[in-house]
Amino acid sequence: MRNFRYLIPIVIIMSMFASSCTRIEELRDEEAIDELINTTYSVDLGFEREYEDASLIPDTFNISNTKEPALIVGWWRKILSVSSNKDITIERDTAWVTIKHHIYGLFNIVYYEPDSDTVFTRSKNFHDLARRKALFVREGDINDPHRGWVLKKVSLGEVTSQDVPDSVLINGTYIPVQQNHIDSIKITYVDTLNNTITKVFTNYLDLIDLEEVPLVKNGTEIRFDLYANVSENFAFFYKLATWGTPRRMRMIRDPENPTHFYTILHVPSNVVRGSFALSIISLPSFRPDNYPYVHHGVLLRVRVR
Repeated sequence: MRNFRYLIPIVIIMSMFASSCTRIEELRDEEAIDELINTTYSVDLGFEREYEDASLIPDTFNISNTKEPALIVGWWRKILSVSSNKDITIERDTAWVTIKHHIYGLFNIVYYEPDSDTVFTRSKNFHDLARRKALFVREGDINDPHRGWVLKKVSLGEVTSQDVPDSVLINGTYIPVQQNHIDSIKITYVDTLNNTITKVFTNYLDLIDLEEVPLVKNGTEIRFDLYANVSENFAFFYKLATWGTPRRMRMIRDPENPTHFYTILHVPSNVVRGSFALSIISLPSFRPDNYPYVHHGVLLRVRVR
């Protein structure tokens, strides 16, 4: 009995030591996965910096169906700061990762007032949250490079406006703020066997096997269809750096369905992958008053062969 008393603290110390060793190994795994995200898989998992429009891009449209009509002649976003973090959960040889970027900046509008030749600029603060998920599996030994971790699945990227109020006071009246979102995205393309393939995405943070990322035949076309929850939106398509020169363009609105927008893109022969963004910005966001910026975007990629 006396010897048993001495064993109790020994067992406690050994248990604490084992727990400490386990946590040290987890930290080493987290560091290895973090390095993979920032290096080997930076294209697959990185935040697209081209989300920022560095300068004014002409984009003329009229929002005359609002109470304060204005002719918009251009707009751009300016990122002021990005706060990033990764949530990594490890269970044995599987790691679930959520990558988050809090994006703070200015939404800038250039416009004419009705019956005026004066050009005005209005800036609105915005806070967007960009998220992407990934699944890593340890296929090697802990002594292998990056402790044997390999990327197996990845989600699309999703960007949503944060801190959007339910209503806003304009000219003494509270106006409801439109909550907009992309209901679904459909892409139609030709694969390397000349088959026409259609994929529909609705849950943008669902994990997708890397082998299931669309494989597109070069020299063909891809069609992107976006379906929004309401019609009072403008839809935009971003061709990012992996597809040549970054470019923003307005998506075409379907005249028979005002919540449906589309873009058709040629696949050049000199690329091996493409990164794109599709987004909607609510029409009232372009009002030159204090109506807030409301945005929803999706980042996706394809392989080319």
